[in-house]
Amino acid sequence: MLRAMKRLPQEHPPAPRGTGLALGALAFVMFFHYDVVRPVTDAMFTHDLGYERLPWAWLGVAVTAGVVTAGYNSLTSRFALMPLLAVASLTSAALLAVLLMVRQAGVAGSSYALYIWKDVHIVVLAETFWMFANAAFPSRSAARLYGLFCAAGSTGAALGNRAARALLSQGWSTTEVLWAGTGLLVVLAAGALGVHRLDRIRARAADDSGVTERPPWWSGFRDVRAIPLLGWMLLLVVTTQLVINLVDYRFNGVVQSAYPGETERAAAMSVVYEAISWGALATQVLTGPVLALLGLRVTVLTLPLLVGGAAGAMLVAPRFVTAAVAKVMTKVVDYGWFRATKEMLYIPLAYGPRARGKAVIDILGYRGAKAGASLLVLGLGALAADAGVDFGLAALFVVWVVAAWRILRAHARAEASLADDPTR
Repeated sequence: MLRAMKRLPQEHPPAPRGTGLALGALAFVMFFHYDVVRPVTDAMFTHDLGYERLPWAWLGVAVTAGVVTAGYNSLTSRFALMPLLAVASLTSAALLAVLLMVRQAGVAGSSYALYIWKDVHIVVLAETFWMFANAAFPSRSAARLYGLFCAAGSTGAALGNRAARALLSQGWSTTEVLWAGTGLLVVLAAGALGVHRLDRIRARAADDSGVTERPPWWSGFRDVRAIPLLGWMLLLVVTTQLVINLVDYRFNGVVQSAYPGETERAAAMSVVYEAISWGALATQVLTGPVLALLGLRVTVLTLPLLVGGAAGAMLVAPRFVTAAVAKVMTKVVDYGWFRATKEMLYIPLAYGPRARGKAVIDILGYRGAKAGASLLVLGLGALAADAGVDFGLAALFVVWVVAAWRILRAHARAEASLADDPTR
């Protein structure tokens, strides 16, 4: 496998027939696995430690994501992406197995480690998948196939939640369900190697400029600082993820009160996550018509209003139904229209800065925002408990709108620059 991971410096040939279908199957397995383990891991954490400890877990996620981002940028500049995805999957399976044995032994802190594993490993797998897709398909094919990949992933996620509930209803413990997750990761690794054999594409080792030097690990951070579009994109992503994490915190508090038992809580969470998956599938199918009707600018500015309305209902009436609706709305928007519009906002950038900056934003930005959410919960919560968190949410919606407006202006300038220099 290590020999297969060696990167070739030349441009890849066109993707052979069947690559798109194979990647769709890979997306299905990836998110089927994730939504088998996600509700169970969340329920285990809140059962063991209570939702009040989530901010400390978020800090661990942010620190781990920072370390992983630096290493990830180095690995993707050296190795082919599908073998790298296979290795990441097997490593994740091994880590999960070790953590489950540690938890069964009663070692303190194992619930924190499981939560961090759950949050970080999926962004590494998903980011590797999308980097391969970006290298395999030109824009014309991507416009047709990316919706298929998203729909396959959402369908897999919905069925994964249903499978988790079925196993729990058959008397499986939460630990046994997570052991099944290790097997699914092995299946994912085998599928990634199958795609590599089908299509031995190497993602580019050079920027569009033709420079073949391997960039330093910090180059992505430098690009984000130097390019206004990437800088505003990072702020936009961090702000939205702060909102999503604060909604998630309030949601977990409501669920903890409504479902005190670990198994019942895991089943209730799986219902919510299944609704998220079907909702995301619907928004992904409707993305094209919505963008055609409203345009990119109006769509981007409408998203905080949709999430804000659902979150406001939860804050006014913090019951399971309203909390579940808020949770579903934030995730549906994030996985559907926000992801689609975000990817479109990257398009005017050159390949090198786009790839390096995207890794920083989509791994560190997404998971690093949990550190900010943690500090907000700990700081505002210390001042006024849940009321402080609610105030922070309201303020963040204002920042979201402002960040969206500024990134649209930066995007317009980048498009104008691209039009002036189409070879860039």
